[in-house]
Amino acid sequence: MPSVNVCIGDLDTHGGSALAAEFSNVKFVSCDVTSWKDQVALFREAAGMAEHGRVHYVIANAGIAPRDDVFQYGEWTDVGYRM
Repeated sequence: MPSVNVCIGDLDTHGGSALAAEFSNVKFVSCDVTSWKDQVALFREAAGMAEHGRVHYVIANAGIAPRDDVFQYGEWTDVGYRM
């Protein structure tokens, strides 16, 4: 069975590192997706995990979802996002 490597990028260094530590072949990289430099560093780390230095899949899942009937969130905090 083929193995996969997963590289997670997020601002939450503590949570991301804790999540990555729970699995083998998972690496966490601190990344601000509004920063091109951080994104390049994330992709370099991800490519470095692969035997042939290629990234095959990307799941771009950054954002803030509003409270609704399905998902309940704790108190909102200022995430400092900028556009």
